[in-house]
Amino acid sequence: MEALLDHIALHIAVPDAHPAPQWTVREAYRHCITVAQSHYENFPVVSFFLRRSERRALAAFYTFARVADDIADRPDLPLTTSQRLAALDRLETAIAQRQPVHPFLEAVYDTMERYQMPPSIFHRLLIAFRYDLDFRPFPSWKQLRWYCHHSADPVGEAVLLIARQHRRSILPFSDALCTALQLINFWQDLAADRQRRRCYIPEQVLSAVGASVEDFYHQRLTRSQQHHILKQVLGTTQFFLNKAAILPALLTGRWRLFLRLIFGGASVMVEKLQAAGTHLFVADRILLHNRDFLRIFTNGIKRWAK
Repeated sequence: MEALLDHIALHIAVPDAHPAPQWTVREAYRHCITVAQSHYENFPVVSFFLRRSERRALAAFYTFARVADDIADRPDLPLTTSQRLAALDRLETAIAQRQPVHPFLEAVYDTMERYQMPPSIFHRLLIAFRYDLDFRPFPSWKQLRWYCHHSADPVGEAVLLIARQHRRSILPFSDALCTALQLINFWQDLAADRQRRRCYIPEQVLSAVGASVEDFYHQRLTRSQQHHILKQVLGTTQFFLNKAAILPALLTGRWRLFLRLIFGGASVMVEKLQAAGTHLFVADRILLHNRDFLRIFTNGIKRWAK
C-alpha cells in the first residue's frame, strides 16, 4: 500500500514521469478505503458502525490529507523542495477547480459534492503542510494554535459535514477536540521529532524554565526542566479536551458514539503520556494497545447508551 501512496504523490509532483491509472469513482473510493485501513490503525474500530457511504467519505478525506502530508513531509520520496511545493500548489488548484490531477481525487470530489464540503477545508490543511516544508519552531501557544487551526481543526469540520450535523454553534468544541488530538500527536512523538529537528513545544514554555529549542534538540534539558515542560504541555492539552467534553452530547445517533470513542481514546492517551513522564523525551512513540481499545469501547458504549 505504500507503493500506491508513493505513486499518487509522485504523479502529482512529476506527472510526466509517473502516469496515472484510470479509475472509476467507485474504484477511487475502494483505493481510499484501502489506504485508510492500512495507514490509520484505528479506522476500522471507530468507523465500523457508520454507513458505508460515510466510511467512504471519511476514507476519501483521510487519503487526501495523507497524500498531501507525504508530499510535504516524507523524506524518502525523491522530490526536491520546489517539486513538493509545486505539488501542493497543484493539489490546491485541483480542489478549487475540480481538476483531474489524479483519479483518487474523484472520490474526494464526489465527497465534496455529496456533503457540501467547501474547498476551504482542504486549503487550510495545505497551509499547514506548506509550513512543514519550511518548519520553524513556534514562539508561543498562539502560533502553535494557529498551526493546529490549519492542520487539525479542518478534520473536525469535515467529520461534522459527513455526519450532516455541522452547525456553527458546535465548531468551537470540535476545534478544541481536534487541537487536543494534534497536541497529543506532538507529545507522542517528542523523541522522534527531536531527531528531525522538529520542536512543537512553544518557545515560551522552554524559556520559562531557562531552556531553548537548541537545548531540546541537543538533549540538554534537565529532568526538572522536562518535568515542568510536560506539566505545561499536558495541562494545556487537557484544557482543550475539557473544553471539547460536551461535543459528543451535541451530536445524535451513531455519530455520538463515534465521538465518544474518539474522545475516550484521547483521554486514555493523555493518561498514558502522563504516566510515561520524562521518558517521553527519549522513548519510542506511546501507543494504544488492545486493552486500551477494550476500555475505550466499553466506556463509549456505556455513555452512548445513557
